[in-house]
Amino acid sequence: MNPITRKLMMERIADHPKLELMPFTKLIAFSPEGVRAIHKGKGVAFAPFDTIILYSGMEPGNSLAEKLKEFKGEMRIIGDAAEPANIETAFEQGLPACNTI
Repeated sequence: MNPITRKLMMERIADHPKLELMPFTKLIAFSPEGVRAIHKGKGVAFAPFDTIILYSGMEPGNSLAEKLKEFKGEMRIIGDAAEPANIETAFEQGLPACNTI
């Protein structure tokens, strides 16, 4: 998501009266009795509710690069394999790499 759209969306979500944003929260369990989580290092419990929206961070998807560690040729790790970003970033990294082949 581009930065401007993301900023506007987050502002709309933050202002919604029925939503609570809880960064730094790890969900532990869902059950008919409610939800258990760890929020900023402390255990918390929530009464049952209808909807939960998860927005989690991303990690590089570089499993292929790991398998090619012994490759003796030139290799560049770009895009989400290097660092999760967006399609524009992947293109900006990929085009120069492609032009040097």
